Amino acid sequence: MKVTGTKKVILGCILMGLLSSPAFAGSSKSGGHRYMRGTVVMEMSNNRVHVCLGDNAVSVGTKVRFYNSLCKKTYSGGRDGSEHVNCKMQPLGTGTVVSLANEHYSTVKINGNIKVREGTLVERAQ
Repeated sequence: MKVTGTKKVILGCILMGLLSSPAFAGSSKSGGHRYMRGTVVMEMSNNRVHVCLGDNAVSVGTKVRFYNSLCKKTYSGGRDGSEHVNCKMQPLGTGTVVSLANEHYSTVKINGNIKVREGTLVERAQ
């Protein structure tokens, strides 16, 4: 079965939710995620987006942060020519959950004039 479109987004959201759960996340010292994380799945207007963080992770009024992943691929010398990827999260700005759609999705109002797009990381703030 080929997974595309909406099914792919839903499966990605479910997987991110599982991996961000306390059972899989571990502590921040071990490199796990400290807070629930999802992605922007649809731009709704200039200052509102639909995100993959549902009622099991956020509630109306919850503050969130948006990030871009900045990744750089490097190659080591030697015979194997190993590739290494170094990624950092670039903070973009914040938002506030204004409505819950269901257990998987919510709507966030973006604070300020930041640019987000489908696939932008979103994380529940402290």
